[in-house]
Amino acid sequence: MDNNNDKEIKEPKVGAPIGNTNSSKEKRIWGNIIRKLAIQEDYRRLHAMAEKLYEKAAEGDLGAIKEVGDRLDGKAVATQELTGPDGSDLPSGIGILFVKPDDSQVSG
Repeated sequence: MDNNNDKEIKEPKVGAPIGNTNSSKEKRIWGNIIRKLAIQEDYRRLHAMAEKLYEKAAEGDLGAIKEVGDRLDGKAVATQELTGPDGSDLPSGIGILFVKPDDSQVSG
């Protein structure tokens, strides 16, 4: 008996538990300092850094190419898909089978 079609599929929880402020925007000190410096200098240094990164990417530096790609397109998200040997979905759930013992195997 397969009741999987009747059950609601729940999405897995992702990220920190509710109330966890370990990486809240207020605690991102490094980013805050960089933003303040950038504003004070009218973004000149950040612009120069971006130009250097762009130049290195144009020269073929793989790290710079990856960084530019990540900044333009966003980082690639790794996905994993688990399937059975024939490509079908993996079985999930627990099945219980009750078997009546054979009378010849029952000791008395």
